[in-house]
Amino acid sequence: MKLLLLLIFLTIPSHFFSQRVQLASIPGQDSDMDINDMLQQIIAPYHDEITNLNNLRRDKEIELVLWQDFKTNVDNFDSVNRYIFGYESAFKVLTNENSDPSSLKVLVGRSAKKGDYTINIEQLAQAHSIASAPISVDRTIPASTFKVLVNEKELVIPFRGGNIITLHEAMQEILSNDINIKLLNASDTTKVLSLTGKKEGIDQEITFDGDMAALLDIQLLTMGQKTETLFPWIEDKIDGVTNIIITNKSVDITTNYFIEPNTTFAFSATVVDWSPPVTEPSQIDKIALSNLTTSSLGAVTNNSIILPGATPILEDLVSIEETNTVEPPKRMFTLFFDDDSKEEIELKTDKFNFSLEEFAGKSIVQVHAEAEGAILDISDMTLVTSPEGALRPYKETKKAQDSKFLLDGLEIQRPNNTITNLIAGVTLDLTKDSKTDISIKITPDLTLVKDTILQWALSYNNIMEDIFTFTTIPIEKIGKIKPLHEREEDGDDLKEGTFYGNSSLTGFKDRLRRMVSSPHGIDQNSLSLLDQVGIYIRRQRAFNSDPDALRKGTLTVDVAELEKKLSSDFDAISKLFAVDTDGNLVNDKGVSVAAIDVNKMMIGSEGYLTRLDQDSDRRMDELNEKITKKEEEIDRVTRKERQDLLQMTQAISESKALSESLQQRFKY
Repeated sequence: MKLLLLLIFLTIPSHFFSQRVQLASIPGQDSDMDINDMLQQIIAPYHDEITNLNNLRRDKEIELVLWQDFKTNVDNFDSVNRYIFGYESAFKVLTNENSDPSSLKVLVGRSAKKGDYTINIEQLAQAHSIASAPISVDRTIPASTFKVLVNEKELVIPFRGGNIITLHEAMQEILSNDINIKLLNASDTTKVLSLTGKKEGIDQEITFDGDMAALLDIQLLTMGQKTETLFPWIEDKIDGVTNIIITNKSVDITTNYFIEPNTTFAFSATVVDWSPPVTEPSQIDKIALSNLTTSSLGAVTNNSIILPGATPILEDLVSIEETNTVEPPKRMFTLFFDDDSKEEIELKTDKFNFSLEEFAGKSIVQVHAEAEGAILDISDMTLVTSPEGALRPYKETKKAQDSKFLLDGLEIQRPNNTITNLIAGVTLDLTKDSKTDISIKITPDLTLVKDTILQWALSYNNIMEDIFTFTTIPIEKIGKIKPLHEREEDGDDLKEGTFYGNSSLTGFKDRLRRMVSSPHGIDQNSLSLLDQVGIYIRRQRAFNSDPDALRKGTLTVDVAELEKKLSSDFDAISKLFAVDTDGNLVNDKGVSVAAIDVNKMMIGSEGYLTRLDQDSDRRMDELNEKITKKEEEIDRVTRKERQDLLQMTQAISESKALSESLQQRFKY
């Protein structure tokens, strides 16, 4: 029977197998086998390997984060130490105690000296400020060229005439760099011109010179209490006559008049064009052209006709236009002084008012009046002298003045309210007069120093706390420490015992503890131990909020004791933390200098964390490469095993189909 079945199986047509292959193209189609389940069982060991690699990578990633956090704490401690002994050190910062900050503000620089001072402010410096009377915008203001003088600068304003608005514009254009010019509304139809100097001080007083007719017209300036003197004409003077008339000529008048300070010269001028009378030429001088003959003519050219024995009577018009230029007539009034200086005034019909302040102390020795082609009437020549100034502001809102104050009894005057050149390294800002003495005490900024020392101790403790946690396994967790990735998933502390047995960390901790416990003074008379200023790891019978402080090596700071020592022994505490022992301006001894040297064990060029940082990328690259290779291997094995299972399933399906077919045949 078995032999018969085998013979039938071998004689089945090949197309029957082809049909079964198509039916079995889906895995398990004609089989009771679960290919995916079998495949997972085969690949499971590979997945376990890649899971282990991924967990190892996550552990390394967490480790790197922990190391980076630790490095940040070490860097912070290093930064505090470098700040303490560097140029920007809190020990070099000075501050001040000021009894009246509302009257005086004090800014202290690093170059200042410690000391006590007393100041009494008598007056503040002010910028000069003046204003005109209210002037109607319809008022016509005469033209005048005047000078504005401020701090030895002469600013010339050539005003062509107009109203208060155009005068403001003309002054604004020239004065804007030195003076604030404002045009304020006094009413709907009137305006006030306001001038305020941009700098304080008596030397910044605003004064005027030149023809000030426009300024007098708007009452920006007005006459003060004055003495008026009619200018004494000497030549052709008739009693009761206060003017002189000149027709197409010049007149020089000799005089000798001394110019007092605060003197102006005023006069009125009327100028009328003048033409000489026309006269007929003599008949004898005439030459009758009708009597001329060719023989009597001289040489005839394009430019002229030459008569015998005479000058040319006809010239080329173009030549005349090119050679003859018409100059404006001279109409001048000039004052000459005994030092050969002079003041020239170009005349027109107008009223003139000139300051002679620059000529004070000199004498007028000559007056020159010239009226070319004009009739000139000069009248009311007056010298005006006033102890308040020949001209003064109509409204002086602020006087130009210097600040005045007493410093330790010494009278001081300055042109401003910000004093930088009185006490070395100290800026005094005067804000108002003081009725009483203001005391200033320049001292180190003890609050800043205290806060810096507390920050130093906190940074130190952060490092020691980290090392203690990293290298200590709690008793209840001995033998139960889980990998980092599991602790992360469970929300456990990632630091506990993570680097247990790490010799670099324990060595670093030991060096830090020795550093804070060792003496750092430069001599027996100075402070040498942190314990002497209230900073310690452990004291007998001393309160310590952390019972594990000794095991951890963390510091306790007695703030009250530290503050007391800072007040009494500031220089000694400064030297305890950083001091220059060889005079080369570089601190080379002290707690902070020693701490930076210890830190090099971790963050120096050859430090442990530096090397760890350099190796981290390589280690992660190696792990990533292993994971990638393992993933590729899983993919390759999966494809191969799936193919083998498909072939096996297909063979089983074909065998099953053959068996069913034979059974059907034997039934019939």
